[in-house]
Amino acid sequence: MLVIAGFYFTIKTKFVQLRLIGEMVRLLGDGMVDSSKGDKGVSAFGAFALRTASRVGTGNLAGVSLAISIGGPEAVFWMWLIAIIGSASAFVEPNKAVNNWFPIRERARAVGMNQAGGPLGGAIAGPVVDFMAIYWGWEYAFIVLAVIGLLWTIAWNRMFTDDPSSHP
Repeated sequence: MLVIAGFYFTIKTKFVQLRLIGEMVRLLGDGMVDSSKGDKGVSAFGAFALRTASRVGTGNLAGVSLAISIGGPEAVFWMWLIAIIGSASAFVEPNKAVNNWFPIRERARAVGMNQAGGPLGGAIAGPVVDFMAIYWGWEYAFIVLAVIGLLWTIAWNRMFTDDPSSHP
């Protein structure tokens, strides 16, 4: 289902994840130059480096190593393909919600909080899941997380709307 959504958003956004690569490189380069001026704040390159570091962890590196060892070098092709397709969903989803729910002056802060939430969740979940897996077994940890995810999905679908005026 996620791959289908990724294809849909890739086509709908006219391949935004490929089309804007030049703009991304330009902004990263500008950020590196501007940061030498001593300006306060986070440069584009600094934000990119922080976001990349928060997404690439030991689990991801181990997963890639395992995929290559089992699937061979062609596993890299499939990982890149899925990453490119998934990046369209990652671009569209938070921007749609932020544009609908936040005034223009607060959107940058909202996007920053959204981007910080993923790594924070990973930092909290890691030790909790490790504890459950060590003391109660990985099956219990899997079941608990599946139930929490299912309940959260049901609650979110009932509470969240695309339009703030129709929010309960």
